[in-house]
Amino acid sequence: SEYSTQSGNNNGWWEHPLYQNALKNILTLTSTALDKPYTSATDVLLVYDTDVFYHLKSVQGQDPVTHPLIDWISLSCRHAGVSYTPIHLDDLEKVELKNYKTILFGNTFKMSLAQRKYIKEKVANEGRNVVYFYAPGYTDGTTNQLRFLSELLGVE
Repeated sequence: SEYSTQSGNNNGWWEHPLYQNALKNILTLTSTALDKPYTSATDVLLVYDTDVFYHLKSVQGQDPVTHPLIDWISLSCRHAGVSYTPIHLDDLEKVELKNYKTILFGNTFKMSLAQRKYIKEKVANEGRNVVYFYAPGYTDGTTNQLRFLSELLGVE
């Protein structure tokens, strides 16, 4: 074809007007999207943690808790048609909470005092459904305490 890389024509097919126009349209679309502030269209927030792996025996097949809490919760949401936003526990304070009706905490066994306080004061209110899976905040990374769960959940 006339747009091949034959001798004397090193332009290739990228220079074809059809492709140039398509690339221009893609660039316009993505530039417009990048200028808009991010807003989530979901009303369910899934909160996960990676620091917790340093406190678990997270070798495949030897940890009966982590795999279900990470993979199965996400998979169950997808199967149920739930649109959700997954985030890391450390990013929780950056989220606009008013956008979410339900917040699920997966493998969040490790939480600092500040994180537990923020969750209790800011997250678990305003009519939001908050679901904790298996011992949220049980450790602060140094000490394991049932008291941490009691303080977070408000139960003895």
